[in-house]
Amino acid sequence: MSTTGHDFNATPVAGYTGKYKVAYTYDAGPNAVLYLPRQFVRPVLALIQHYFPAPTDVPAADYFADPYKVGVNYPAPSSTNVAELAKTKLTPHAPGAIKRILHAKIGDGPRVVYAGPATGAGETGLMGKDGTPAKK
Repeated sequence: MSTTGHDFNATPVAGYTGKYKVAYTYDAGPNAVLYLPRQFVRPVLALIQHYFPAPTDVPAADYFADPYKVGVNYPAPSSTNVAELAKTKLTPHAPGAIKRILHAKIGDGPRVVYAGPATGAGETGLMGKDGTPAKK
């Protein structure tokens, strides 16, 4: 991810004045989490799918479900930018190096969702009054 991200950020985009196009981190496990402006979703997705092809034994909808209809609702990638990155020293990985791609939007942060107490739960939440998980 490091080299790919740096190369993508270094590729010029006409009309874009920001310093970074994509940033990444890892969740609590081995999963890379990418943050990027909407205008770069399709180009970054195209690069991910180029360098990390889908597993051959998994249906396309399981590899990338596309809940936000990226192909329809997001700006098309610049073929120039993708072509520039294709000239880099990076080589595609074997199919299945990435098991699936999840696409989510940044929301307004965590919040308590209350649907009534579970059996044994306190006034709110999923923990019982004794501090153990409440039973449904």
